[in-house]
Amino acid sequence: MSNREEQVMFVLKMREQASALLKKVGGAFRNTGDDAEKAGKKARSFAESATLAAQAATAMFAAVRTNQAMVSTFANYEQGMLGVAKTTNFTAEELAKFGTAFDDMAEDMAVPVDVLQQVAANAGQLGIQGSQNILAFTETVAKLEIATDLTGEAASFALARINTLTKEGADGIDKLANVVVSLGNSFATTESQIFRVAQEVAKSTTTFGLSSEQVAAYGATFAQLGSSAEIAGTSVGRTFRSLATAAAEGGDGMKHLTQMTGLSRSAFQKLIKEDPADSTGKGAERGVQEAGWPCR
Repeated sequence: MSNREEQVMFVLKMREQASALLKKVGGAFRNTGDDAEKAGKKARSFAESATLAAQAATAMFAAVRTNQAMVSTFANYEQGMLGVAKTTNFTAEELAKFGTAFDDMAEDMAVPVDVLQQVAANAGQLGIQGSQNILAFTETVAKLEIATDLTGEAASFALARINTLTKEGADGIDKLANVVVSLGNSFATTESQIFRVAQEVAKSTTTFGLSSEQVAAYGATFAQLGSSAEIAGTSVGRTFRSLATAAAEGGDGMKHLTQMTGLSRSAFQKLIKEDPADSTGKGAERGVQEAGWPCR
């Protein structure tokens, strides 16, 4: 039975009891003189008492329901914190300190507390360690959920996955989130699509040391073109491997790269080692120039 149904049943019951009592004193109104006056006073007195009783009972009913809701909310909060402790291995003291900082952060977030707790638990599960890092991760994910089409869970796993593949550490998570939001605002695609492609690009280029910003840029480019994440990741990975092979082995492949980029073999080897993303850009830039298009 819902709260409203319970309240309606309560009011109806009070009305039935009041009607029954009024019937008992109703006979007094058939008397005359002093008896009638006394009956009237008794009726008014009863009505006042019944009104006060009903008001008190209603207040008590509301208080009970409020207390029940508070107990239920607190129990859910405690359960959520136990979930955080389970994945982060916080001690009781660490969890208490984390809880205080978490509560302060949650007050400023337009995201339900249970969702924030699940994100924090996910952070521990994904290998993010330290109270401050987990809080920062939780806040970043919450902002993504508010500003993008990503759910908290999807954002958690995408950020952690790319961060692990690019080996940038906890400091790179907020930067990646900001880059993806910026790209989502600038390209004809969504943040969730950018993340899907970026994860595949990061996975296929791990040996080349691309940054999270670079894989996100590739993600936005391919997502805007409508390419599937798997095809985009495979294409980027194959391109980098081909460039590295040509630079390492020389031959016709390297001659073609020299013609395209204007770089010697040693210069290209250095470039692909230090900035692999720029090595693909050199070829693309030269191709654009040869086509007669302006290059920024």
